[in-house]
Amino acid sequence: MPYSWSKKSLGLLECLHPDMRRVVDLVMSWQVMDLTVVRTKTTPELQAEKVKGGFSKTLNSKHLTDAHGFAGAVDLAPYPVDWKDEKRFGVLMGLMIAAAKVQGVQVRVGGNWDGDNDFHDNTPEDPGHFELVNFRPA
Repeated sequence: MPYSWSKKSLGLLECLHPDMRRVVDLVMSWQVMDLTVVRTKTTPELQAEKVKGGFSKTLNSKHLTDAHGFAGAVDLAPYPVDWKDEKRFGVLMGLMIAAAKVQGVQVRVGGNWDGDNDFHDNTPEDPGHFELVNFRPA
């Protein structure tokens, strides 16, 4: 059975910036693994809670929306979700990097914030997080 976005994921993808949407849709079209969308947009209030709780280091998240209502970041996970499965997240990161290159979109990967391809020197380590490099929230 082919992989496809669930209704929940499709709803979350509606507010994702079109450039990032092309990237994630290309990854899904490759049919390598099933995926679920965990998060796209957030509010300043929810982002402040994430910072306060230690789940984020920035109030200027790319999950915040731009003037058009689009989020510049998406959190994805291989489905079914196992947050400890580094191999599946590694495949997902590789797929997203390849799809972004094909689409001509600059994407930063939460599992490789500094771009050095050392996936264990990142703080916070967030291998399911992908964001548009040049995106600026409103």
